[in-house]
Amino acid sequence: MRRILSLLCFLIMVSAVYAQNISGMRVVVEKKDGSKMAYAINNVENIMFKEVGDVSATMSLAKTTDASVRVQFTPSANCKRFLIACYPDTVVMSDDSLRSYIKYHYIAERTIATRYEVKDLQPATKYVVASLGFDEYGIDGDVRTFSVTTAAAEALQPAQVGDFFYADGTWSTELKDNKTVIGIVFSTDATAADKAKGWTHGQVMALRNAGTGLKWNTTGNGANENGNASYVSASVLKAIGDRDGYTYTQTLLGKQTATTGYPAAQAAADYNVKAPATTSGWYLPAIGQAIDIASNLGQIATDSLHISASSSGQGTWSKQGSVCVSNINAKLNAVTTADVDLLPTSGALYMVTSSDYSLQSVYYLYVNPTSGINSVMILGYYKDSDLYTVRPVLSF
Repeated sequence: MRRILSLLCFLIMVSAVYAQNISGMRVVVEKKDGSKMAYAINNVENIMFKEVGDVSATMSLAKTTDASVRVQFTPSANCKRFLIACYPDTVVMSDDSLRSYIKYHYIAERTIATRYEVKDLQPATKYVVASLGFDEYGIDGDVRTFSVTTAAAEALQPAQVGDFFYADGTWSTELKDNKTVIGIVFSTDATAADKAKGWTHGQVMALRNAGTGLKWNTTGNGANENGNASYVSASVLKAIGDRDGYTYTQTLLGKQTATTGYPAAQAAADYNVKAPATTSGWYLPAIGQAIDIASNLGQIATDSLHISASSSGQGTWSKQGSVCVSNINAKLNAVTTADVDLLPTSGALYMVTSSDYSLQSVYYLYVNPTSGINSVMILGYYKDSDLYTVRPVLSF
């Protein structure tokens, strides 16, 4: 303080003596960390010191579940905004490290008293909830921490078609607002390939598309590119049973070169919603899995299938387009805690798959609820067409 007062006295004297030549002078404030802030002295009206007192947000527990904690935050009178962070109790940080962590990894920012719920936590686990307050000048004040333990895990029931699938790898029939929904269970029939990898419960459809207007490949042709021993277009029944989308996607991604790309498979794998570590991760569904989405979530009348007499491996579920779209959209609309991409209620959806149809064509599921068409179809079309929509799936 003595140094600061001496500086101010000096500035006052200098200003009096050199009143006509101060444009080149600066007021320099050097912080403890070595950083500096400077102001032209002729732009400084006055310098004052102000005691702001406590600048923090205190916390109290409102509720815990097996996947969340709800905390009441109450800012002090001098706290004009505060940041909220959460981290496992096993992580130990110094005061400076914690302050920095909150600034760069905060999960919410508030300006008034708030009851905030931290979601997607692990059951029966200790966490630290932290807050960092800021005063009216934007200067950070005090860090407050609060230790809390989540409740024990609820027993998981066997998965059912239509269950909500969450970011923590669990699922439920009734929507839980303390968890983040990332998909809808569309099948509980785990494939042999999935079971061998430990994914024994079924498959999940993503809430959103990973891309639209995408090509399947960039070359337009290629024999058995997904690694299948033969084209699956020999019959509709073979197509319905073709459900190994994960293996196909991995094969396609492994074949990419500077001249040959698989945009649809890459978009599925790059889908920007993180998949739980206990799952396969996102991939491009095989044709049989796309049919599962239509028959299980869309609830189409499977006995209405008309197998094409002229095009091998193709077929149509007549008068089922509007049924399929309505039922899938109803399930997506039930998700109130995340964004969703609904199926189009007019015009066609070209849901591309990872299944080869022929040398130049790939299987896709065609869904069109428009009056006069109103059908769901299994079709094959050009691999380098840019009509395709990618709806990722995962196995769990």
